[in-house]
Amino acid sequence: MNDVGFFKIILVYFCCFLKSTLQKINKFFLRFIHFFK
Repeated sequence: MNDVGFFKIILVYFCCFLKSTLQKINKFFLRFIHFFK
């Protein structure tokens, strides 16, 4: 088992996780901003 391929897979999963988390945070902040307007 090569470590480089394993690392790439982890990196891809991490990026996907980060994107979904950022989208959730963005939605939360948009609601937050609308609430205070």
